[in-house]
Amino acid sequence: MQGSGRTPQQRKEDLFDEYECFRAIGNESIHDYFVRFYKLVNDMKITQLEILTHQMNTKLFNNLPSYWAKYVTNVKQNMDISSKSYVDIYTHLKAYEPHAKKTLLKLEKSFSLADPLAYVAHTNTTTAKPSPSTPSPQTAAQTPNEAMMATMSQIANLLSGFHKQFP
Repeated sequence: MQGSGRTPQQRKEDLFDEYECFRAIGNESIHDYFVRFYKLVNDMKITQLEILTHQMNTKLFNNLPSYWAKYVTNVKQNMDISSKSYVDIYTHLKAYEPHAKKTLLKLEKSFSLADPLAYVAHTNTTTAKPSPSTPSPQTAAQTPNEAMMATMSQIANLLSGFHKQFP
């Protein structure tokens, strides 16, 4: 940060803004997240920008991805976060990383299994009565492409029905 032409007060303001906006980036590892946080806190110390221990630890906890929530809760319940350093907090969280990764994989798998088009097609066939002007889709498509085309046809029919009801 030295040599940037900014006054010490401006550097403090920039660092505080960066601290306030600090978040995990996607599903980055706890190590990468901590390294970014550690560098930010060190820059803040260099510029004599003081943040309370409890505030730093809370920032570290609250900005992890949501799949860390139960592990964060466990650490919060078993540690005094007002007296521990953020390095101690990281050390405890790091022990949960394999479990957190498994949680993430389960979440990703459950999202990949959900097919919104299948839900729309299922809802359409179970709740709506086919109109005489709408041809009924094939009940058993023979290939994945035919199944997809049948679903797309159902969606198009559903949307055209909405267009007629709500011009």
